[in-house]
Amino acid sequence: MTTRAFTALVVLLVLGGDVSPAGAHRLDEYLQATRVAIDPDRIVLEIDLTAGANIASRIVGLIDTNRDGRLSRGEQDDYARQVLASIRCTIDGHLTPSSLLMTQFPELEAMAAGTGPIRLRAAVDVSPGSGRHQLDCVNMHARDMSVYLVNALMPSDTRVRIGPPHRDPLQRELSLDFDIAPDAFWFRAGWSIVACVVIGGLILVTRGPCSGPASALRGCPMVLSSWSLDQGQQLHGNEKGRKAARYVESR
Repeated sequence: MTTRAFTALVVLLVLGGDVSPAGAHRLDEYLQATRVAIDPDRIVLEIDLTAGANIASRIVGLIDTNRDGRLSRGEQDDYARQVLASIRCTIDGHLTPSSLLMTQFPELEAMAAGTGPIRLRAAVDVSPGSGRHQLDCVNMHARDMSVYLVNALMPSDTRVRIGPPHRDPLQRELSLDFDIAPDAFWFRAGWSIVACVVIGGLILVTRGPCSGPASALRGCPMVLSSWSLDQGQQLHGNEKGRKAARYVESR
């Protein structure tokens, strides 16, 4: 064999070892891909489950509990809830249950061929609120025959910022920190209220009780009159006191 022929053979072997498509997975594995989307008012889980052709019958058996050869709506919902119950999510160390938003099941023929994914969408039943938080998720569904993928989606709301995701080697676990900024409207409204209270307090302190509303202004002459009457009586022994008293009494 010439040197050129040997080189060509090596190139073919190297290229031939990586001709499988990127989306393919092994026939005897249950691929579970989970994506986490964080919004200011909720956290959404998007889960795709694809059974390899060699184990598709096992997955169908988990769903088709009455063994009638079809997947009823009730059986689909029951299985979707089983999957969600196997995914444990905590926010700041507190366990948070999930609720189903959407389920989509393929035809049995597509599942048997290993090309039909089960698609689930769920929401974590908690509103994190503004500030820094930590999210931890663990997928424990069908561990004996599954491979896992997990990732966090780029936030669609600019108020949400996520830190780098941390995964275990099997990608069953995801941990990340995220920050949620306060809503701009309520933030401005809150500061406006505080500013009004502070300014109002400063006005009362610097200008006294007669600087209030019109009703308070109407009451100020009465206060001054009472003060003048008392002072006039105290000064009754002199002319100025008697004049002041007569002036007040005549009003």
